[in-house]
Amino acid sequence: MAAYAKGAPVRIIGAEATGAADYWYAKTSSPIKTLQDTNGRTIAFSTQGSSTQSIVRAFIDEFKLTARPMSTGNPAATLTAVMTDQVDVGWASPPFGLKEIDAGQIRVVARATDSALVRGQTMRVLVANADTLAKRKDMVVRFLDAYRETIDLHVSRRSDTSCPVA
Repeated sequence: MAAYAKGAPVRIIGAEATGAADYWYAKTSSPIKTLQDTNGRTIAFSTQGSSTQSIVRAFIDEFKLTARPMSTGNPAATLTAVMTDQVDVGWASPPFGLKEIDAGQIRVVARATDSALVRGQTMRVLVANADTLAKRKDMVVRFLDAYRETIDLHVSRRSDTSCPVA
């Protein structure tokens, strides 16, 4: 989007991801089990202007929370902040944190898609160079057909519902 806004010759050709895979977690020793339990506590996001900040804002607005957003940086820094009680609820994206979930050190409190706003929002797009699109449209169409077929095949074969963040 930024490249297009700056005049780059690119065109959006499809949505890559709707919603977000990010999740929010607390230490298992914490009393926080749901988003409602974050009232009066701190909830992490990565940096100002990030998608994680917009998701936290959506949580606060949609669920009428009094949680205090706190910038904690990347997932590794956020995990350290949670485990050392610098922040009550951290954020991550799979596969980061799955080992800690399996080890019983942290528990998932919320998923980004718990917010209706996030669930229906296109978060990433596929782009093509405008010249390539004009000169090789047939190749781009074949690519998009294969892309959709791959996604459909993956979704239809997905049977593992045990993933804690899916």
